[in-house]
Amino acid sequence: MNLETQVGRPYDARAVQHDLRHLYDLGRFNDVRVELTEQPGGAAIRFVLTPKPRLRLHEIRLEPSTFGFQPKLPEGSIVDDVQAQQLAVQIQKELKLQGYQQAKVSYEFTPAPRQEVDLRLKIESGPALRVKNLEISGTLGLPPKQVRASLSALRTKTMVPLLWHLKPDYSTGAIDADVSRLRSLYLSHGYFDARITASKPDIRGKDAAVRIDIESGPRFQVRGTDLTRVCAGMLAQRRAAERQGILDFSAALHVERDGAQGIADVTTKVEPGQPFRVGRIELFGLHRYSDAIVRRNLLLDEGALLDQYLLRKSIARIMQTHLFNELGPRDIVIQRNDREHTADIKVRLTERKPGSWNLSGPVGPPRIAGAFQASLMSRLPTWGRGIFELSTYTVSASLLAFAQPIIPSLAVKKFVPVFALSRGFIPGASWTTGFVIAPQLGWQGSLIATGAAQLQGRLAPRLTPDRSLVPELAISVEGDIPDGTIQCQAPKPRLSTLRTIAAIALRLEGSLMSF
Repeated sequence: MNLETQVGRPYDARAVQHDLRHLYDLGRFNDVRVELTEQPGGAAIRFVLTPKPRLRLHEIRLEPSTFGFQPKLPEGSIVDDVQAQQLAVQIQKELKLQGYQQAKVSYEFTPAPRQEVDLRLKIESGPALRVKNLEISGTLGLPPKQVRASLSALRTKTMVPLLWHLKPDYSTGAIDADVSRLRSLYLSHGYFDARITASKPDIRGKDAAVRIDIESGPRFQVRGTDLTRVCAGMLAQRRAAERQGILDFSAALHVERDGAQGIADVTTKVEPGQPFRVGRIELFGLHRYSDAIVRRNLLLDEGALLDQYLLRKSIARIMQTHLFNELGPRDIVIQRNDREHTADIKVRLTERKPGSWNLSGPVGPPRIAGAFQASLMSRLPTWGRGIFELSTYTVSASLLAFAQPIIPSLAVKKFVPVFALSRGFIPGASWTTGFVIAPQLGWQGSLIATGAAQLQGRLAPRLTPDRSLVPELAISVEGDIPDGTIQCQAPKPRLSTLRTIAAIALRLEGSLMSF
């Protein structure tokens, strides 16, 4: 440790006090004391440290667990107060982003089996603030409908037309994000002098009124670049760079204005980096599942060009297996070797709990919306390889009440037990997964359920493509104007409305056929 108190230096009480405070702030010790002993020719200084006990994590419990958080500390890891406090602060920040401005999160360790501990995170969310009213005022320059359509975080979302409207959560982050989107909109339409500000919100109880003032300024006639197509062109260039293994890609617009003529010359500038190849692909956090079952979902090979789109798609395929919790940015690390132009990929996975229970009922009349179901499910122990890898199988015991079943012989008015062995759909092993065996329902019921699982696994990603596979591209705007950024997002897929309807129908069909 780098302490100010060193052998041979003159005694300094202030340095000793500083070192004492430094050791305590490290968070590794329950108690820190200093002992001073007079000796011939000087003094002996001894720091007495009481280390914190090493705690092994059994599980994390959130109280209440209704907010959907999934902490990233794996079971069996060593934890202490510092990590617990960091996790509590992280969840508290997430709650505030969701509109719970008065949220508080505390923690405590409780004993668990095998000399382990449970980390209990107690959430006091407080009231959630919602944006009740959003006012956009000033000289817009653009149609109000177009301006509101560019908003995302502050716009009221229509869930069911004329029936269900969802008010957005209020947070300063949401306001800043939508102000940035508005600046991007005006820059992309030639309003290089636009001023956009958000006034202080009026908060009353759980409701917040937000006002955004816009002064568009003059619209310049742009020469040299078609601003309406700049995003599509830049996204296409980035995709071409990704195919070549290029990790660094920056895009910019340079603007030179002639204020008297109202004309602006705009040129584009792209700076791609060096291409990289895949070094090693390392997977961490695997306990129940084999390395092979995960790697079969990867679309990248070691030694190939590092296509970041294929990497994102590989992660999406791993998530489609439903074997692991969602991954965050810190769980995927690209470690570059600039000298050899290679990059190692490290993915930290957190396995889902092997057991679960479910209680569900039809949303609507049972004859239309399916059966009432209560079930217990558990994955089999770790054993075997390939198609015989038992940990990828789920055994379930269910009680169902059928009103209008697929198999007429099950037309009963009471609960019937159904025992099933299933293997969820895994994209990298599609033909050996996505099947259900239920002896009580006969081969017809098992075949129908298998067909439903195969259809959902294969068609759902195509009907509702993950737009996060094409992340937002920020194009900096520079020149004789205030610095700004145009935010380019992936375009909506063609026939998006029909795709959404088909995806809902597919999920409904799967729920009707499932048991």
